[in-house]
Order: sequence, then C-alpha cells, then structure tokens
Amino acid sequence: MRYTDTGWHVPVPGSPWDSGFAMNTHGDITIGLGPGWDGGIYLADEDQVYVLSSQLDDEFDGVFDPAYAYGINDNLQVTASSGHAVLLTPLGRMIIPGDVNGDAEVNHDDHCAWMASPIDLDGDGDIDDDDEQWLIDRLAVFGFIYRDCNNNGINDHCDITEGASNDCNRNGVPDECEDDCDGNGIPDECEADCNGNGIPDPCDIADGTSQDCNGNGIPDECDGADTVEAGVVYDPPQRLFSDATFTDTVLVTEPGIIADVDFALRDNFRIGQTTVRISHAGVTVTVIDRPGDPAYSDGFVNLSYDITLDDEGAGPNIETVGDYCCRFEGVVSPPAYRPHEPLSAFDGLPREGLWTFEFIGGFAQTFDPKLSAWSLRITDEAVDPGDCCPADFNDDGDVNTLDVLAFLNAWNDGETAGDFNGDGDINTLDVLDFLNAWNAGC
Repeated sequence: MRYTDTGWHVPVPGSPWDSGFAMNTHGDITIGLGPGWDGGIYLADEDQVYVLSSQLDDEFDGVFDPAYAYGINDNLQVTASSGHAVLLTPLGRMIIPGDVNGDAEVNHDDHCAWMASPIDLDGDGDIDDDDEQWLIDRLAVFGFIYRDCNNNGINDHCDITEGASNDCNRNGVPDECEDDCDGNGIPDECEADCNGNGIPDPCDIADGTSQDCNGNGIPDECDGADTVEAGVVYDPPQRLFSDATFTDTVLVTEPGIIADVDFALRDNFRIGQTTVRISHAGVTVTVIDRPGDPAYSDGFVNLSYDITLDDEGAGPNIETVGDYCCRFEGVVSPPAYRPHEPLSAFDGLPREGLWTFEFIGGFAQTFDPKLSAWSLRITDEAVDPGDCCPADFNDDGDVNTLDVLAFLNAWNDGETAGDFNGDGDINTLDVLDFLNAWNAGC
C-alpha cells in the first residue's frame, strides 16, 4: 500500500502478487512471489504492472531470481537475487543522455536503437534529422565516431551488427569497404596468403606471380599439406552463465581439403555441466557432453579445462576423465584426450569458411565461471600441384624436339611417364595426346 495526502491507496487492486518488497520516492513498487514465481514491478506513472522475468534476455534466465526483487531506486533500477546476484534493470528508460536502448551505456548500439525506433532527443518536440545529429554528437563525446563507408545512410556498426554487412576481420569496417584486389567480395586481409608474400593467394594467381596448375585456387607452392590455427582468446575472459549457451565463430580463409582437426579449450566451469560443439560446413561434432552424465546425475565436479582434444590423442576419451566428488581440480593436457564424438567427421570437407563454437553450460558451481580461449588446429591434405606445361616433358623450360625424344624414349621403354594420358595403359593414345599437347605448346 501507499500513503498520500488523500490517505492510503492500493496501487495494484486485485494483484495476484502477494509480496511487496520495495518502493522508491515516485511510488514505483517491486512485487514478488507471483504466478509462476516471475516477480513484478508496478510503475506509478503508468499505473501498470509488468512481469520482471519478461524484461530479461534469455541468457539471464536462471542467473537472477526476479521473484525476489528487494530494491528499486528512482531510476527504476531493480536489485534481484539468486545467490549473490544483483540485477540493474533500466526497463528501457534513458537514464544517461544518449542511452537510447536503456542498457546504462552510451555506444554505437544506441544509434542502432534510434534508427529502429526514433525518439525526440533534442527536446524540440519533433522527431527528425536533428535528433540523429544530436545523438551522433553525443556518441562522439564518448569516443564513438559515426562512419558510413558504403553511404547507405546507416552507421557501419549497425550494418554489421544487424547482418546487412559482413566484417570478416572484425575491425568494425564492412567488408565491401575494404581492399579487394580480385573483386570476389572477400577483403584482401581475409584472403589466404599461404606463401607469406603479402599478396592474397587469388591475386597471386591472377597476376601470374604464382601458378595454379591444378586449378584448385591454391598457389602450387602451397599444395603440400599444411596446418592452420584459428580460434579466439578472450581478454578479459568471457563470462559464462548457468543454464545458458555462448556461441562464437572464426573465419578460416586458407583453402584445402581437411585431413585432421584438433580442438583446444581453456575455461573455468564445472565439467559435468559442460557441453561443447563445433560446427562447420553443415557438420556438427559434440566434443564434450557433460562428462559423468547421465550415469551420475551431477556429473564430474572438476571445475576447469585446459585441454586439447585429438582423435589420435594418447589420453582416454574426455567423457571418462574426471572426479565424482570433492576434488575441485582442473583437467589439463598433455596428454591430448579423445573427444566425445570424433573430429574426423570434418575430414574431407573444405577447410575454408566459418567454424562455429558453442558452449552450453548447466549449473556452473563456481564463483568465477569464465571462458578464456578456444582454438582449432586444422591440417589439410597434400595435393598434386599438376603440370602447367605437360608438353615440356623434360622440364627444361622449353618446348622443342628434345621433349619429343624424351617422351618417345619413356614410351618405348614402358616407363610410367610414358602413360601420358594417365589411363593406366601405355599405347598409341599416349603418343597422340602428347603430340597434341606438344603442338599446342604452353
């Protein structure tokens, strides 16, 4: 209830909530223990009740308990508990000038929010371009400079976050605004440079600085098997929440056909409540799946990983590594453990493209659940680079009669090289194919 000059008032007549925990000087009230244990908030100026849990993003479900909202200030920020948790809930109000989306920060996301739902910011009663300019100037005060490199009238940051533009190198610049020497839509910085000469591989091939005799898009000097590493190191570490999923991606630009994949993970989260999946090219592999479950309802209690998972690893399957009770220690490589599902499911697929990391956490059971790093080590198959000038049979750089003599000697002696067309037989067809190639030159 609330007391005013006209007496006592019940703000929410017939309310299904049965506990009032706090009230600010405006008469706004937090309410608890309602239907579904959702908790609520009564806003006096709107004479309206809101369900607090509906104001939370899914990632916070289970982290905070809005049914126990013990405090509210005049900015409509609410404290709610679950263990030691505190939740500040602006509820969409612009507490800080320029904080359009009500997240208590002023940054490029506020410009995206204004573009989606413009409001009067300069106080003149109209919603127009002056309001957007007011916000752009306000962002600049905080060091966030408005840029529109593709001149589409949308902040580059909004283009990227809303999926209208890609940003493969995560530098905040839409890909279409970056240098692209071969015009394939992928910025040069994101193209492979397997020979390390500072020129993207497609441009190397197009400019003739590298050959690609087999036409696989890889400079011939790089067709031998090689290994690339891709992943993310989080500095500071990424906070992990109970009963929540965290997803991130990396772009691998080096082409090739996958021969082997290894995975590394460094985190602090109860391993019996941890599920990790890797996805690429339509294939998903669950590399960790709550070790200890379902045979043990609580899973292994160890609280961290600093491991490498390798199909050929010398260690046991990761699902069998851990303690059931009382030893809160981490699991560390070496040795390299074997994943829950084999990473060989990726073998034979193209290496280049997006790789997706997915961490699904149950109950963390630690005061500092976090993800420090994850990475992939991807080895491709060695490929025959082919022969750009098959008529130069003796490989001396010239096509002349010496090549004819060299071929006829090999053909007459039944050498493997005499099978010019590669059909497994040495016969007159090889002679005809060679003479046609020799006549065409290089």
